[in-house]
Amino acid sequence: MVSQVKVKKIVLAKVRGKTWNRALERAGFDGKDKSTNRHTCHLHTLRKFFSTRMKDAGVPEDVVEAFVGHEEGLDGAYRRYSDEQLVEQYKRGEPSLYVNVPKDIKEIQQGYQKTKDEQQRKIDDVYQKLTDVNTIALKFSNERTELSETVDALTKRNTELGAKVNALEMRFEHFSRAMDLTPEDTDTLSEIIGGS
Repeated sequence: MVSQVKVKKIVLAKVRGKTWNRALERAGFDGKDKSTNRHTCHLHTLRKFFSTRMKDAGVPEDVVEAFVGHEEGLDGAYRRYSDEQLVEQYKRGEPSLYVNVPKDIKEIQQGYQKTKDEQQRKIDDVYQKLTDVNTIALKFSNERTELSETVDALTKRNTELGAKVNALEMRFEHFSRAMDLTPEDTDTLSEIIGGS
């Protein structure tokens, strides 16, 4: 006894086959092999074409296998791609799927890809330069902080020394009054102490 699932698969296969054959006829690709009387183009040919072209375009093999519905072994169990990743990979391989594309369109596509790659390299270079500039800016900021701390310490020390000088000047005034020195004597003494 044939199961319902098997019957559905057989019916779907026949419907797909008829639809495929009608599409071949409309496109003018319905040629048949003379020795077997079978179509020279069949669905498996399309899958093979798709897989080969996508792989040749650099799409990873496991992604191509996912596109064509193959899930074999452990690889299928561990493969998990987001919709965005699959779209990106499909776009990467899509230009290689075109057939009978005029040469100038292919050149435009290749030129676009080359320009896109160059722009990405420039973006990467600018990003690296920005990273380098940020590193240098951070270094300067740290050095500025250190210099600011040094200036603060020197300002504090200068204030302390100024206070000591003022204290010494006051002592000197007291000393000169106590010694009953004249202003000329005080100037002479200041010159001697100051080394002038």
